[in-house]
Parts: sequence; structure tokens; C-alpha cells
Amino acid sequence: MNAHSEKPKIWQPIPLQVTLWRGCDSGGVLPRHAHEEFQIVLSDVPCEFSYRCSNTVLSPRHLGLIQSGEPHASRSDDSTGHTLRLMFFSPEILLSTAETLDEFSELPILPNLIVSDALLIEQFLHMHTTLEETPSQLECETLIFEFLTQLILRCAENPPSLQVSQESAIVKQVREYLQDNYAENVSLTQLAQTVDRTPAHLVRVFSKEVGLPPHVYQTQVRIARAKTLLMQGHLVATVAQATGFADHAHFSRQFKRLNGITPKQYRQNIKNVQDLLD
Repeated sequence: MNAHSEKPKIWQPIPLQVTLWRGCDSGGVLPRHAHEEFQIVLSDVPCEFSYRCSNTVLSPRHLGLIQSGEPHASRSDDSTGHTLRLMFFSPEILLSTAETLDEFSELPILPNLIVSDALLIEQFLHMHTTLEETPSQLECETLIFEFLTQLILRCAENPPSLQVSQESAIVKQVREYLQDNYAENVSLTQLAQTVDRTPAHLVRVFSKEVGLPPHVYQTQVRIARAKTLLMQGHLVATVAQATGFADHAHFSRQFKRLNGITPKQYRQNIKNVQDLLD
């Protein structure tokens, strides 16, 4: 498909709070306007922004960061069409993330239009592309809160310090919940409610103590259970469904990534070993 004819894709991983957009922009002028959400722009061609009484060119592979309520206009000259990745997020979700950072209680001000922080750009692109697929709800929300946390720490005026308390009892409770409910498509919000914490706080505390974010831990619990089922002779498609993966292909990718072989190969190898022992 020609990039110029590609239809835009718009989806809401967290309804009413986060909207993601990927598609083709044929160039031209977007007139001056404002919106309630914060906006992040990643473009593969230069774009000129009129923002806060100045004109600034957003270079490719840089993030454009527009504060909630700030009027702005944009222009690009690419006539062949270029790919844009956008993120809109509500002031409420940014504030709820900020409030978990050293008791930061005000909506962060993000003063700079251009963000050249390579690690933050890489994190944005990873989050955006991953959420185009079919991740679990837990992975989806975790990636968003991890990105928003780093956005505040790296881009806000007077950023708060990142202090993570060791809440072993809470982490233990969350780990046990994920082990007992490994097949559920549990959301980060639901998980946080079980321990009376905010989602952003839970992500940081869990990641600090366990060394993995909640969605990665969930995947590893699922894979461990999947191995047991495969050893018992269950079919790969049956195991994928029983352990909470979105589909057979997603299960196979995750299994091979962590084990170096496909579930089918693992099942066959286990069977060969069992046949030799019989």
C-alpha cells in the first residue's frame, strides 16, 4: 500500500484518557487551534510549528510536546505523505501520575516544544508500536504509565524526585494475585485497586522490588504454566487460550523469546524425552 493512501489508525488504550494515532499526513497547513489534552508528535519529516509566539521546526526522530490548552498551528511541505505518530492524553492522567512522585500535587508544566532526549524518544516509539498490536491490558497500561513518569521526570519544570519505597507486603500480594489469576486479562487499574495504590505507584514499586514491570512478570508466570500444560500433552492452541494469551501467534512469539524454541518444538522435545523414559 502506498504510504500516501494509508488510512489513519486511531485507538484508545485507556478510554477517555489516552488516544493514539498513526497514519499518513499529506502535508499542508493545520490552522491555529487548541485542545484540552496534551499532545505528543513524532514525524518522519520536518514539521514547522507555530507555538507560544514563535515558529519552530520539529526535526524527524524528535518529539513535539504541546501543553494542554496551548494554541498552535503546524505546516509541512511533504507532498508524498509522511507517517505521523501522535499521542493525546488528558491532564487528569498526567496529574495522577505526577502525584505519585514525591507528593507532587500540581499539573506538570512541560515548557519545551522540542524533546531531543534519545531514551524518551525510544520509549515513546516502543510504547506506540507495541500498543498497535494486541498486548494484554496490564502491559498496555504499564507502558503508558512508565512513559508518562519518564516524561514528567525528564521534561517538566521543577521535576519531582523519584523516591520508591520498599512495600514488600504489597508486592507480595500483587505477585500472588498474578500467579493465581494468570489467565485473566487484568488491567493495571484493577491490580492497583487490590492493594489500594495508584497504577503509576504500583508500577514503580513492583518494578523496583521484583526487577520486572508487572506485565513482564505476568507473561513469565503464564509461560511457566504453559510449559506444564505442554508437558502434559495439551495442544499448543489449547495452551495459548488456557494461559491468557491473545492468540496462538502471540503465545508462540512470547514463548520463543523467553525459551529460544517454539511451543511446538518444546512439546515435541518433551514427548521425545518421555518416550525414552517409558
